[in-house]
Amino acid sequence: MKRFQFNLAAVLGLRKQLEEERKRALAGAQKELFNQQGRLYAFLLDEKKGKEELRRMEQSTLDLPQVLAQRRYLLGITRRISGAQQELSRLLLVERQKRDELIKATKERKVLEKLKERKLAEHEHLLSVEEQKVLDEIANNSFLRELSSEEPGLESRP
Repeated sequence: MKRFQFNLAAVLGLRKQLEEERKRALAGAQKELFNQQGRLYAFLLDEKKGKEELRRMEQSTLDLPQVLAQRRYLLGITRRISGAQQELSRLLLVERQKRDELIKATKERKVLEKLKERKLAEHEHLLSVEEQKVLDEIANNSFLRELSSEEPGLESRP
């Protein structure tokens, strides 16, 4: 019997390649998400420091232009925080989408691998059946030869 050959090996190879691409895409999305979280954290720290500075200014000095400049600075930081939060939300959706695509690609690859395993088991079973037929034939022929060699001896006895 011929060697086992999986007819969908090329498709399985493509599925593995697609899964690897999806893994890289997810890793990229996670990296962007991580970087955005870092930017948001930095903005929040700037806001906290800016508010502390504003409180200190309001308590210690009466320099109105400096206080107004600090408030404008805080307003700008607040806008950056809002934008960073929106971008973070968008990146979370992208990351979730990439994760779902990876899960789907992994499932598709696993389905083909299971099919390959079943086909291989079926092939091995057929090989075993064929081998058993050959062994049975050899045993049968051996028995018949032995039987035929014993018969002439039986006829020569009185």
